[in-house]
Parts: sequence; structure tokens; C-alpha cells
Amino acid sequence: KHRFIRASFDGLNLDIKRFWENKYVGVDSFMAVRNSPKSIHVTAAHKVPAAFLLKRHIPQLCQQSFVSGFLECDFTVYNDQEDGVQTMEITFDRDYVNRVMEKIFSFR
Repeated sequence: KHRFIRASFDGLNLDIKRFWENKYVGVDSFMAVRNSPKSIHVTAAHKVPAAFLLKRHIPQLCQQSFVSGFLECDFTVYNDQEDGVQTMEITFDRDYVNRVMEKIFSFR
């Protein structure tokens, strides 16, 4: 139906049906993810310390979920001034993804 929709993944695990998105972020965003729950449902993204960062990336993540058909994402961030990588597991549901995608389709 929407053959024009594509997505680019930083990682895709077909065996466990999960995709990965990685972002280089500033220190404030890195610390916000560090201080957020390690696992959230996408509908709760606005309630966590990293909400300001996730708000920018939720449309991309929904598009990746739509294209892959996967409902789980490992969202990682890193910053060269901080040690390590911070990860949030984000779970999606089809209804939420479809609502976001309808907004994306309207731009075509």
C-alpha cells in the first residue's frame, strides 16, 4: 500500500525481531537517558527525563517499526565526554505506530 516508505537501521536482528537505533548526543541528552527507565512503552516516552530527546526521534522509530514489523527497539546514545553507552528498550504497539505513520503519509 505504501511502497514509498523505507527505513534505515543502525541494526536489525531478524531472529529476535528487534531493531537498533544509535545516536551521538550531547552530555545533557546522554545524562537524561542514563536517568530514564531502561525499558518503556512508546506511549510513556513523554514521562521520562529523556522525553525531549525521544520526542525528536519517535517518528523515525515508528517508521522503522512500521517497515520492519518489529515492535521492540534498542535505542542507544553515546557521547565522547562520557563513558559507555546508555540504552533504552522501547516497546511499540501497532495502533500507535499506525497513527504516527498516517501523519507521515500525509506529507507525501
